[in-house]
Amino acid sequence: MIRVLDEAWGVLPTGLREWDSVDGSPVYSSLDLQNKYVEAISNQKILSPVIKAIKAHVTNGRIIPCFANKNMMGLLFHKMFANSIDKATMGYYHPGNNKVYIIMDNRTKYLVWMSNQKLSTVTIHEMMHYAAKNYKRMFFNQFKDILGAFYSDFFSTLSGHAISPSTGSKAALYLLENFEWKQATTQSIFNYAHHLDEIVSIEIPDKDEREKFIISLISPAKIFMNDPNVFIRSLQRDDEIVNYVRGLYTSYKRLGIKSPDTTPIQEILFPSEVVAITSERPTRKHYVAVNTVR
Repeated sequence: MIRVLDEAWGVLPTGLREWDSVDGSPVYSSLDLQNKYVEAISNQKILSPVIKAIKAHVTNGRIIPCFANKNMMGLLFHKMFANSIDKATMGYYHPGNNKVYIIMDNRTKYLVWMSNQKLSTVTIHEMMHYAAKNYKRMFFNQFKDILGAFYSDFFSTLSGHAISPSTGSKAALYLLENFEWKQATTQSIFNYAHHLDEIVSIEIPDKDEREKFIISLISPAKIFMNDPNVFIRSLQRDDEIVNYVRGLYTSYKRLGIKSPDTTPIQEILFPSEVVAITSERPTRKHYVAVNTVR
């Protein structure tokens, strides 16, 4: 606890100005906050191979450490009344702005401060989403094996049939192309169902079993796409959703990630989340992705 408290810096929203806007809502930052953020992550082993690139992203405004609340009153209101997803969000990549936001409002919970190590993990995690959008097909080729293994395992668990990594990678590429590299619509989820019907037809030859698998995969995805908060609440009372998420956890364990920092949800439609979660134990591929994108 002492080590973590000693690392606390700039967590109070003071000396800030409106720095950027996200979907019409302002975020607040300052040069001092950004300098302290860089200082905090500079001595962390997990980022040492990419720290120069991270610093450049901060300087160029592609990574913005910021508050969603400009003052203490707003911060306290946020901690008391914000929904569970908002309060749990330590950072996010916004595809419209093409920027990563590190959210300092949520760096504390009951006066326990997020360590610099955790801050660094959040940073490389969000940079994987940034790389997915900007690296595109090269990103897929870089992480094809990981994505194929994850989705084949998850699909096999849901369907009860052996789904190959090749089929898993085809599904991942389709999701990247239609949900991450361009704006998804309600029709996108139905198109995904048709695509699944085609790519698993050999491994699940029975039409009824194939339809059952696709419904079991798509129904929770529709809930998540319409309202992530409803999906989260369903974890408390919907056995189907619980088993669905349990299957995602199992697939991570088989990739060597025993306990992801976040509840598996986004991977339903966004494959870059799989890469982001595996960046908690980064390999050369993760570092290449950060160092390559501009």
